[in-house]
Amino acid sequence: KTLVVTDCEGMHSILYPLMRREVTVSGGRTMIEMGDRSVDFSDNFKLVVVSRSSEHDIALSAKGFVSPVVFNMSRDALENEILDLVVRNEIPETEERLEAVRLTEKSLRLDLIQLEDDILESLSTADGNLLENKGLLQLLKVTKDKVSGISDALLKSEEASCELFEQKDKFRSFAQYASKIFTLVQNLGSLKAAYQFSLEYFFDLIKKIMNTPCSDHEGVEGRSDTLC
Repeated sequence: KTLVVTDCEGMHSILYPLMRREVTVSGGRTMIEMGDRSVDFSDNFKLVVVSRSSEHDIALSAKGFVSPVVFNMSRDALENEILDLVVRNEIPETEERLEAVRLTEKSLRLDLIQLEDDILESLSTADGNLLENKGLLQLLKVTKDKVSGISDALLKSEEASCELFEQKDKFRSFAQYASKIFTLVQNLGSLKAAYQFSLEYFFDLIKKIMNTPCSDHEGVEGRSDTLC
């Protein structure tokens, strides 16, 4: 069997025994320790971990047991990946606020779905004339007020998200330059193998560039120009 785990940000240490295949045989059963439990293990078992990020938090003790596969990405995808990397380094508070906004929007939309389910359930179980059902009418009024409040909150959340994306896009020019450079370097690999560079190595170079000292009065626009 094959287990595919998506949207991972790193490899938890609980998986290391699995990757190393630290199995024991007891009573004809092949077992492996997962945390504080022993579970059955099949020799045909495969674990595939998928991440949207090219940066993988894998301990040195486990890297020898992992076979990383980096799929080629389009220039636009690479540009966005570089932009996220720069923003996390240069203005991490913006990325944190964006994540908070995303979580808030997700929670609000879930609340809307729950309200819709509550109304449908109440309508399906209501008896008699719906227009004379005071409990149902009261529920509809309360739900209407809640939906109105959630809609206003979503609107404010979207406005905040737009403002944060505008701050993020101030580093877009650097991300565009960097993605173009990587595309050109990749083409050199077809001329000679010595010119082949991995995406991981390229991101390491970008991190070194971001270590360039900045002035306290430089500002975001000035910092973007410095990086370019």
